[in-house]
Amino acid sequence: MVFVLLETTLLFLYCPPAKLYALFNPVPHMRILFFYKSIGVFINTLDRSAATKVLRTINLLERFGSQLKMPHSKKIDRDLFELRIRGQQEIRLLYTFYKDGAILLHGFIKKTEKMPLRELLTARHKLTLLDVT
Repeated sequence: MVFVLLETTLLFLYCPPAKLYALFNPVPHMRILFFYKSIGVFINTLDRSAATKVLRTINLLERFGSQLKMPHSKKIDRDLFELRIRGQQEIRLLYTFYKDGAILLHGFIKKTEKMPLRELLTARHKLTLLDVT
């Protein structure tokens, strides 16, 4: 961002819209935690382009937090959300908001139109473990 200070007036010569928005609407970045290292292992098993998209989407969650909406994030139920990564593979990361951050609970490659019940139950089980600790 380039700016010039003329007496008491701040003149923006060039500033991309996203940086201008961040300048006037400062939002602290949200902490992103992995529930267990299996999320990192899952991301590492993806091919390079898919892993890059996953990390970019996680970065969006970090920047926008609970304000992140479709097409990147969707609410599944009261405490469970999904990060949606589109591409050659439909990748889903299920997460929840907890205290001052977001916790990634479970990741999988979606192969059917509906979310597989097994994946949903796995994420809900991890969510209950989180509430116990």
